Formats: sequence, C-alpha cells, structure tokens
Amino acid sequence: MPMAAALQRCRPRRRTAATLRGLEQRRRGDAADEGAGRSDDGDGIDYVHGVLHAEHACCHVHDRINGTLSGGTSETVADGGSPAAVPTATANSGYALAGWSSDGGATLLTKAQVEATTVTASITYTAYYSAVASSGGSSVSAGPSTPTPTPKPTTEVNVLVNGNPENGGTLTTKQVNGQSVTTFIVDPNKLENRLSNAGQGTVIKIPVKLQSDVVIGEFNGEIARSLERKEAVLEIETAYATYTLPAVQINLNAISDRIGKGVALSDIKILISIGAPTANMAKAVENAAARGTFSLVLPSLDFTVKAVHENTTIDVNKFTAYVERTIAIPEGTNPNKITTGVVVEPDGTVRHVPTKIVVVDGRYYAKVNSMTNSTYSLVWHPVEFKDVAGHWAQEAVNDMGSRMVISGIGSDLFDPNQNITRAEFAAIIVRGSG
Repeated sequence: MPMAAALQRCRPRRRTAATLRGLEQRRRGDAADEGAGRSDDGDGIDYVHGVLHAEHACCHVHDRINGTLSGGTSETVADGGSPAAVPTATANSGYALAGWSSDGGATLLTKAQVEATTVTASITYTAYYSAVASSGGSSVSAGPSTPTPTPKPTTEVNVLVNGNPENGGTLTTKQVNGQSVTTFIVDPNKLENRLSNAGQGTVIKIPVKLQSDVVIGEFNGEIARSLERKEAVLEIETAYATYTLPAVQINLNAISDRIGKGVALSDIKILISIGAPTANMAKAVENAAARGTFSLVLPSLDFTVKAVHENTTIDVNKFTAYVERTIAIPEGTNPNKITTGVVVEPDGTVRHVPTKIVVVDGRYYAKVNSMTNSTYSLVWHPVEFKDVAGHWAQEAVNDMGSRMVISGIGSDLFDPNQNITRAEFAAIIVRGSG
C-alpha cells in the first residue's frame, strides 16, 4: 500500500481547522482604552487595565486604591511576538494579586505567563486583585524581584460534588524553591460523609482560581480508596488548566505495594498538581523547541500525581487509559496557530499527544489526552512537504507531519507513493496515539 494511502486511512480527525475555520475571536480592541481604570465586578475584586496591541501596542496604566503598577507602561509587540515590558503589579495591604487576565477574569495568568504569550491581535490584560482575610492579609507583588510574601492564612473552601458546593477542605499558599504553591487539602471526614450518599461515577471538582505557580489537590489514601470504589472522577481546576483524573488511575494497590502494606492508607498523601515547570525543565523545553523548530504558543505546564509517605515519594506517571488535560487558551492567542500538544521529557525528548481545539461558551480550549504525566506544551509546527503539493493526500500528509506523527524522508520531501511496511505503519499508529 502506498504511504499516502495508509496515512489517509489512519489520519486523526483534524478538528482544529474544521472547528475553528471561519470563526473569529472576540477582541476587546481599542475601545478598551476608553474604559481603562479601576472597576469592580461586584464580587469584591478590583482591577486596573493595561492594553497590549500586536502593532502600535501601548499599556495604559492607572494606579488605584487596591494596587499599583510599576515598570514599562508602553511597548510595541510585533505580530507573533511576546510582551517584554509587562508592568509589575503590587497589591496594597489587605489585598492580593489574583493574576492577569484578558478574558474578564476567567483565566488568570502570572506575569511570566503573560510575557510568554504569543500576541497575534490587539489584547487587553487586566490585573485582578482580591481581598484577603483581615486577620492575615499581606501585600503581594508580581515579577521576578518579588520578595517572599507573608504566608497567607489557611482558608476553608468548597469542593464541588456532582456540581454541588460542599465545605470540604482548606487552602494554603507558601513559597517552595522560588515558586508559589497553593495546596487544597481535602477534609477526609467531610468528603467521606458526602461520598457515602453519592452514586457511582461521582465527579469531585477542586476549583482553585488564585494566581499561583503550582496548584495541588491533596487527600489521603483512605479517601483515594473510597473514590476508587465509587468509580469517581477527580478534577483539579485552576485559572489556566483542568486535570481530569479517574480515581482508579491512581492505582492505589501499586502504591501500597511499593510503600509497604503495613502502612495505613490514611498515612499516605496523594498529591495531584498542575503548575509551571521548574527552571531547569523550562530550559529543557526551550532547548527542545529550538532543536525541533517549533514555537511554544503558551507557557508549558506540568501535570503530576505523587504518593508521599514520610520520606518516600512515588511518581504515578503512567496510566492504563487516556487521561484528559484541558488548557485554557487566553484571548488574543490565535487558536489556529496551535498545531498540536507535545510532551517534553526531562532529557529533551519530544512526542506528539492527541490534541483538539474546542469552543466552550465562546472560549477556546485545547484538550490533550495522554497516558502519561510529564510537561505539556502547545506548539506551532507547520509542515509542508514539497512533493505532496497537488497530491490527493496532501492535506493528510502535511497535517500529520505538522503534528510530528511523520517526518518524511528529508529535505522537506515525503515520497507519498512509496510503499509502507507493516513496521512503519505500526510506528505511525503508536506515535499518533501519543
């Protein structure tokens, strides 16, 4: 069978172009300049505006009572470039910086994430501030020169059980190795009581929308066992991504075998996290992008599951089924310039993972499915093989080349009429499956 014919049959459905073609992103545009200033969304969140344009970009900065902005106040960003002079936002006493947003606060980004965003159209970034408890409020500022903030007080927060809010845990934030880490600790008694009345397939959502480099959902092994019996699904939701994990994929039996069956499940911590990679891993991703001639569309994210008992930590990084990660695409990022999602390993190895762009309530998301945990990146990697121009399989071949499923024979050539071997076909299926 010719190579092109085989690819046409096994080609993944390309929903990116089909779903998005003809759709136009909603832009705030220059009209946002006229309303720049302090606003209140009615929920106690105050914010100040800054406008970034892909061409002739300038930031309009207004210092208000809940925070101040300092640093560069205007810049021009070339189309496809990234902001280089994002102001530093510093919260006043009694408030904390929640994050930067270009979509009304639905997606909150850190300053570093804004600076890594690819600008393809006029865009407004808003610095959001939120009130903190008066007993433990502290001033928080953004940017690399930020001093270590006073630890925030522990706060009781809700989990969502099948969409219904339940007071189910506490939220704390602290600095760990230069990163802000927010941990949601699930109250085992409260959740166990709720689970006793829940049916099979219960969905437990832990929403954490605060600005933080890393967000962790923490619960003990006993709760993990109850979730497993209920065939429950866990969702860790942050301002920039959601991790959807069936409880059975934690594989508590394997964890118990490795830690020791004599250890009580209640003494084992299960940590599910979404966060920015470490500096070393971020550098590995940058180097991989340079070698692979692809561009990072959004900052990379780590998705991890760990089991911890005293000084023993076990990484749960392989699953028996696909696990979904949903990454929010900020307004101003062109979804048509997201070719695929990739996994980057610590050694710099890059591999494609099944990815599709979806539109939910007018917002764009990238849904990435994989059977492993690692560092995930959304990339722009257009490929056009010279010798498939006008060929009946041109679209399929170039699509799969762009997704890093196939690589051709070199010199931008593919040889579409060359016969394919069983081994080559099997390798394509494996790569296409992630």
